Amino acid sequence: MKVTKEKLPKSKIKLIIEVEPDEVQPFLDIAAKEESKKHPVKGFRPGQVPFEVMRSAIGDHHLIETALQKLVQQTYVDALLEDKEIEAIGRPEIEAKEVEIGKNWVYEATVSMLPDIKLGEYKSVKEKRNQMNVEEKEVSTEIDELRKMRASYITVTRTAEKGDRVDIDINVSADGVPLEDGNARKQSIILGDSHLFPEFEVQIVGAKEGDIKEFPIKFPADHPQKDLQNKTVDFKIKVLTVQQQELPEINDNFAQGMGKFATMDELKVKIKENMLLEKEYKETQRIHQALLEQVVEKTTFEEIPELLVENELDKMVSEMEEGITQMGLTMEQYLLQIKKTQEQMRDGLKEQANKRIKSGLALRAIAKVENIEVSDSEVEKEMVKFLQRFPSVEEAKKQVDIEALTEITMGTLRNKKVFEMLEKNTGV
Repeated sequence: MKVTKEKLPKSKIKLIIEVEPDEVQPFLDIAAKEESKKHPVKGFRPGQVPFEVMRSAIGDHHLIETALQKLVQQTYVDALLEDKEIEAIGRPEIEAKEVEIGKNWVYEATVSMLPDIKLGEYKSVKEKRNQMNVEEKEVSTEIDELRKMRASYITVTRTAEKGDRVDIDINVSADGVPLEDGNARKQSIILGDSHLFPEFEVQIVGAKEGDIKEFPIKFPADHPQKDLQNKTVDFKIKVLTVQQQELPEINDNFAQGMGKFATMDELKVKIKENMLLEKEYKETQRIHQALLEQVVEKTTFEEIPELLVENELDKMVSEMEEGITQMGLTMEQYLLQIKKTQEQMRDGLKEQANKRIKSGLALRAIAKVENIEVSDSEVEKEMVKFLQRFPSVEEAKKQVDIEALTEITMGTLRNKKVFEMLEKNTGV
């Protein structure tokens, strides 16, 4: 087999692959056996018909078509394995040039490659680490949040105030017609912390158990539900109960209820330790980002292939969808809010996608130059940690693409080692 390389624009390469007749013949023999199952030949069992007999029976066309498919699958992979400089991505475009039985077969495979890059003085990048500390008022704020999580509520007969939990029935209509899914029974809201329209909450503050209130609210133009945008909607609510928040006292009993703490002082120490660890983690992430931006700035990149950009955009949109879903919205609702189409949103992400691709390529290149490798045992250890979150091996197999997880884990560990090297070199 002979392979000729032709470099193309936009980080593509054309491989002209030429295969001699004696290398082609085994694929023709396989094709003959397969075609004999579709086109039986009298006197022979399906799958057992010799090539020349099958050729006489059905001609060259079907044999060549089947043999070429199998030949390309094998020889294209062989060509990539033989030339380690070709870092192909995605599927190749195949064009047969010469495929006559008894002669050399020639086909062209055009494929995108990882772009060539030229690293700059990456060992000269620097970023100062800021000293992290936790103030007492930050610990107090965290304790207040823990108190709210452990709060209890008691029913009161007074009017509702901010901070109270209020149970209400809701009926919603527009132009006298009840809205679909517009009725709700015994909805609990925390006044001042419910993320509802301010105009809605203000109607409840001052109301007491048994009160019925009716009021209109005009929905904003960017409301997620398109049919409610700029529309005035009539609400009718009935207050079922008003409950006052009771926060637990800050004492040793409270600390003991939060875990293995004997005293409030022990809990405060642990909270401070955890907050400091979180701040130091975020500072490390900031340093890594700053160092990486400097590395990318010093690096020269060949044109990024469109395939890489589109793949990165797919990942980014998928990540966005997960976040949007957690907010209780659909992608359609989100697009309405930002007043963009899916295509416009993707176009707006292209610059960021290119930055992410360049960052990944730069880290990969540094690892290669510095001979930074990740062992199989390191990858396996990290994957075991991840897979332990699933209740069983069977459940993990259903939800996780092990091959993809292995690749992601290897890349993450490799990048971690690269950042450790950069930090060491820069003294941060």
